[in-house]
Amino acid sequence: MTCRNIIRSRHKFKAISHRFINEAPAPRWRFFPVVRRACTLITDNQRTCANSISLPLSLGTKVPTRNSSRPKVAKGGLPGSLWETYSAMANSGGGTIVLGAEERGGEYIFSGVPDIEKTKSDFWNTVNNRGKVNRNLLTEDSVTVLTVERARILAILVPRASRRERPVFIGPNPFGGTYRRNFEGDYRCTDDEVRRMFADQAEDSADTRILEHFGLPDADPDTLRQYRQRFATTTPEHPWIALDDLAFLTKLGAWRKDRASGQEGLTVAGLLMFGRDESLRAPEAALPGYHLDYREKLSADPAIRWTDRVTLDGTWHGNLFQFYQRVIGRLSVDLKIPFQLDDGLQRRDDTIVHKALREAVVNSMIHADYRGQGGIVIEKQVDRLEFSNPGSLLLSHEQILRGGVSECRNKALQTMFQLIGRGEKAGSGIDTIRQGWRSQHWRSPSLRESTQPDRAVLILPMVSMLPAE
Repeated sequence: MTCRNIIRSRHKFKAISHRFINEAPAPRWRFFPVVRRACTLITDNQRTCANSISLPLSLGTKVPTRNSSRPKVAKGGLPGSLWETYSAMANSGGGTIVLGAEERGGEYIFSGVPDIEKTKSDFWNTVNNRGKVNRNLLTEDSVTVLTVERARILAILVPRASRRERPVFIGPNPFGGTYRRNFEGDYRCTDDEVRRMFADQAEDSADTRILEHFGLPDADPDTLRQYRQRFATTTPEHPWIALDDLAFLTKLGAWRKDRASGQEGLTVAGLLMFGRDESLRAPEAALPGYHLDYREKLSADPAIRWTDRVTLDGTWHGNLFQFYQRVIGRLSVDLKIPFQLDDGLQRRDDTIVHKALREAVVNSMIHADYRGQGGIVIEKQVDRLEFSNPGSLLLSHEQILRGGVSECRNKALQTMFQLIGRGEKAGSGIDTIRQGWRSQHWRSPSLRESTQPDRAVLILPMVSMLPAE
């Protein structure tokens, strides 16, 4: 190996974020030495990402960052495409820009940066120029000069922007200057994607919006009655039990009156939780992508597409509460989980795994962007469960893994589920899921995020890590 170190690329990496949710590494620069005097620059989080897609860290392996690295030639100063990549990484899962490297035929070639201190200074001047980029997310430790044998390169660790910081854009206009990452690299965001980022900045919960011309007739009375029964069973002494339906819905956040305008009516949360099928589909509800779909594929026969399915077919009121009622039993009916005994030595069939399943279903509902595409999709297969919902993650993977912080798109829905004992306290849901899966020695759950359209997918493998007997 010469000073122009070559790290061969055996695999191409998709630009979607995919992490095991039992690992929360802290990014930190260091070298990972390999044989034959070659070395590749990685961070702690890169090793985790590589493991999560089952790739070895060995000679000849190209190692990705959180959302893959981007080599840039910098022989004539800062490359113009650097800022598009900066925006794309910040608005996606973060990543690392390496100046002084290029990719040729699947190989990384490190040639170095000629005047690296000037390039570093120019970078800092530009990233702090609001006329070039609207937000500087970096700290002093984010930009590092490194020597790979005799080649000096500049590594820039770009973090994922928080929901309040997005969109990160170049130039004066976010419409046309905002970028993200997909499978093929950086792409310019559509105006609709930019609007969604601005909407996610709002402090007000997305589901508290009052729906004009929607009233009590748009709520299904049977759904409301069933919910109230569950509520009374969960908290039999609660003072809200004695309230009439309108007052009860108001307490839940399903009905609201705007004090400034005097407008009142059913909220988005109220319609989603209790609404009639025809009301949910009404154009005035502004929920064009609303869809609920539960699919079972448990047959080995390729001619059988689904062994069971629950979707919006007009035979039931397609609100979230009814969907939850229909799905949760199907998910757990054939779980081979030994029963447990409570303190009174009575059989208790409700295990930590059942709690984890409830948490996963509720999470897909309360974190969904109901203006997005594809709806909520839950799939049950022989070896795994998948929970998919529209919308990007509001927290980084690291924040989700650490727990203790909750960013919920639909806080009123979250409260409604918590009041009937469904849904954990803020920031503890992932811990419940991990604990449930760990109790059965199943492979770790993973969380995946994709774009175009924005979707988050929680994957719960049901494959044991213990050797077969």
